Amino acid sequence: TNIFVSDTSRVNYAGVINAVCFDKTGTLTDEALSFQGALLSSSAATTPATTAKEATRPAVATLEEHRSEDGPLPLLCQEIMATCHGLLLYGFHEGAQASAVGDPLEMELLRASGWRLQPSTTVMGRMVAFPPSATSSALPATVSESTGYAILKHFEFSPDRLRAASLVQDPRTNRVRFFVKGSPETVIQLCRPETVPATINDELLALARKGLRVLALAARDFSADDESVEAILSRTQGSCEDRDVVFVGLVYLSN
Repeated sequence: TNIFVSDTSRVNYAGVINAVCFDKTGTLTDEALSFQGALLSSSAATTPATTAKEATRPAVATLEEHRSEDGPLPLLCQEIMATCHGLLLYGFHEGAQASAVGDPLEMELLRASGWRLQPSTTVMGRMVAFPPSATSSALPATVSESTGYAILKHFEFSPDRLRAASLVQDPRTNRVRFFVKGSPETVIQLCRPETVPATINDELLALARKGLRVLALAARDFSADDESVEAILSRTQGSCEDRDVVFVGLVYLSN
């Protein structure tokens, strides 16, 4: 008695609860997220391609673990972590390095990738991501933009889609690539079935039992022969996801 609720339907849920656990940040959890590793699909061992002729993949996809202490992650995983985000840059001026700001999870994935973001010098408002190999021996202002991955368009995370995505131009081929990260259950549904390992649900359950934050990664390549960059950029997120999306793997973080 004397209990007031804003939604009476919640009373029914309360009737089946046996225990309630409370936590405040700083006891069981921490404000910061820490990248722990990745489980990457063998189907993504090569760059994702639009046709079967462009890449040969294992007949049965399996998951391979890459711990944070094992050294650099495979390139495709790095590319998605460094470019599929909604981070912003501030503090850039000649001879100085810009600082990224934004969602702590995306900040941690960028840090773990080892890549660096800089604003484009040719297109206002555009960001370019540089791998460690492009910046290890050069000052920020002297790095050629042609060695970076231009983030052409970003589709923000939304509660209904449960994923975010980016269209990125690969400097090695000038092809546009579509990168996705988000809820594993949602991202897996977008992917070609043969690229999703059969053990994925067991792995997700094991990671969840450890209390880890898990995101799924996926990718698609657009052929420059079939569609212009301008036409690709006019696509909606849904039309980018309609086919040929390859499952890349899972990344997991702790707090």
